[in-house]
Amino acid sequence: MKTQLSVSMLLCLVWLGFPAATPAQEIMQVHKKDKTVISVPVTEIDFIDFSSSTAGEGELLKDADGNSYKTVRIGRQLWMAENLKTTRFNNGKPIPQVTENKAWYELKTPAYCWYNNDESANKNPYGAIYNWYAVNTGNLCPTGWHVSSDNDWKELEEYLVANGHNSNKGKAEMIGKSLAANYGWTPSAMPSDVGSDQLPEFRNKSGFTALPGGFRTTNGGFSTPSGIGAYWWTSTEKNDSQAWFKHVMSFRATLEEAAQSKYFGCSVRCVKD
Repeated sequence: MKTQLSVSMLLCLVWLGFPAATPAQEIMQVHKKDKTVISVPVTEIDFIDFSSSTAGEGELLKDADGNSYKTVRIGRQLWMAENLKTTRFNNGKPIPQVTENKAWYELKTPAYCWYNNDESANKNPYGAIYNWYAVNTGNLCPTGWHVSSDNDWKELEEYLVANGHNSNKGKAEMIGKSLAANYGWTPSAMPSDVGSDQLPEFRNKSGFTALPGGFRTTNGGFSTPSGIGAYWWTSTEKNDSQAWFKHVMSFRATLEEAAQSKYFGCSVRCVKD
């Protein structure tokens, strides 16, 4: 929202108490938090913009590889509107790519892969799949952003529930449809489900644009079939061997939570610090 003040309005503000240098020369003074003062003659001002803070919203967010991402503001939070697909940490260090199943589930160090080990087909729509050890470095997201925590997701859910994103009109916390893209999902017959084309006003209402990027299992294989689910690591640990992740599925209507082994492979969404 933007508000503009004309010179005549400024004169009213001056009359209401803004200091003047001389009776003939009104001065607008801006007192900053660092105790400095900016003085501008009113006659030199055309208008003043008062704009709500949208720092980062709509900006071209880039990762260490130079990949660009759309962003979306949901409540007080600014989220990536796509899954992360970097192959480097934000300090420039490469993330090891691991394709072999046995090697993947034996890891206790950072790694990434592409769904079905097919970069050309899956990088752009779904992003990369990371183990939790990559998440836990704290260097996975672009500088100034972080891997979404369990609390970040709870704030997201509470905002959507409180602001009309329930696909069953508020009887339960069914916000999966609002989070999911309106394409790419296996069809479901239940109107509130992510995969249903009914209730179109709720489809991707939040702008989060979740796509069913699948996961890598604890034995190193990949989830099947495609089109069923989207899975995101949180940065929140459950215990020494497990961490929490969030997911939405084509035949369900809710955003759900589960814990899985840290060598499980999930997508990642980043949130602005």
